Amino acid sequence: MTFTTIILILLLGLGLIILEFLVIPGTTIVGFLGAALVVAAVLFAYRDHGSTSGHVILAVSAVILGGMFILGFRAKTWERLSVRTEITGKVNVLEEGEVNPADKGKSISRLAPMGKAVFNEKMYEVQSTGAFIAEGTDVEVTKVSGNKIWVKQVG
Repeated sequence: MTFTTIILILLLGLGLIILEFLVIPGTTIVGFLGAALVVAAVLFAYRDHGSTSGHVILAVSAVILGGMFILGFRAKTWERLSVRTEITGKVNVLEEGEVNPADKGKSISRLAPMGKAVFNEKMYEVQSTGAFIAEGTDVEVTKVSGNKIWVKQVG
């Protein structure tokens, strides 16, 4: 095998490893294929061109892979690729007597079966007792347990 072919196999393997880290992380197939190509390039260099060429290809690939890892962690690559949004939603925080069975309110979203409703001018996450309830429908609290509120359609 020619030295040019070995270099191309090595570059293809390194390129696949870079793809695994930056473009399609988590699949591992591309990473394993890239690692296999790098190993194959080193083995072909030893077999076809002797130990000196094998050592050079091995050293070059080790330096490039090490450099890729160092740059990957130092360049804050992961921060650029990560999601930075926060979840600001929260579960109902019900104080004793704030919402009671038989309280009446209005759904402000479709309850299918979960949705939002307003009771005593405050919005809560509620669950219907089974049926879908359209937005803007009058509802009544049937049960309050912990932070869960069950409602039914009035009328």
